[in-house]
Amino acid sequence: MKQYLSKLFLEMESEIGTRGLATEVLKALDKAVDDFKLEDDTQFCKQFYKLIKDIKNTQPRIGLIIDEFYKIWKHLEDNKKKDTRKCIKQTVKKKIHEISIDQNIKRKKIINHGSDIIKKGDTILLHSHSSTVLDILKYSAKQRSFKCIVAEQDYSKTQALIRDLKKQRISFNVVPEYMLSHIEKMVDKVFLGAVTLNSYCHIVGDAGMNALVSEFSGKVPIYLFMSSSKFSYWKAKTLHHSFRQKQVKSHIYDQFTYSRIKYSHDRSPLDSYNYVVTEDGIFTSKDMKDWYNKKYEERTTWRKIFIR
Repeated sequence: MKQYLSKLFLEMESEIGTRGLATEVLKALDKAVDDFKLEDDTQFCKQFYKLIKDIKNTQPRIGLIIDEFYKIWKHLEDNKKKDTRKCIKQTVKKKIHEISIDQNIKRKKIINHGSDIIKKGDTILLHSHSSTVLDILKYSAKQRSFKCIVAEQDYSKTQALIRDLKKQRISFNVVPEYMLSHIEKMVDKVFLGAVTLNSYCHIVGDAGMNALVSEFSGKVPIYLFMSSSKFSYWKAKTLHHSFRQKQVKSHIYDQFTYSRIKYSHDRSPLDSYNYVVTEDGIFTSKDMKDWYNKKYEERTTWRKIFIR
């Protein structure tokens, strides 16, 4: 099950982003709880805890999903001794609903903070297909005019991004990633989303993001948008979140094949970003690192109980 979930999560995250993935996982869990037929609450908890074990040990681990399942697990632990089977199911469903509401509240706060950053006439460079960034652009476009430049990367992700910009009637141009040096002076701000902030204080994001950040760091303000629920409060592995896919491709003109290697994600140092925007406000990278390290220490007991 763990291998299946790992593959599924990677594919879904690539298509709909981390927040979209977490939302779909909660919806699936809510339906699964409804459909659970065993008469014994011990069996319910046994099956549910097995699912949690698989969820929290996927490769890669998804911080936002782990955070959601931890909250459900903690709530269930606090209530299972006094609840009947029916009440346990209702307790889990209620917590799922509360988590969904909380995530929407956080999202709206980030949108408000992000909208304050955009000024009339700005040109904003985009890279990843971040639903949070798109929400900010959509909200801001109703109040002021600005333009976007899309760094062309993975074909399907770029197509999804420009489709959404077109839908919102946001003006944009597309420039290949390897030609961004030509438009540096045109860019006022860089807006990026991410998968997580890990224990090395590295930002994990879409493949290609590290090159973009390296090119624009120190030249243009780089803003990273993500909920604190996405943060990873466990020791990251050396290759955390980077998965290699090797393909055999045929040459377009001549009759021979070659190996093509593709990576799922990039990691870049938090110091490379000017600002991190969360539901709690806009942080400099230094302040964000201090805040994260403090929270990481506070989660020591949490790691021993839940992540082990």
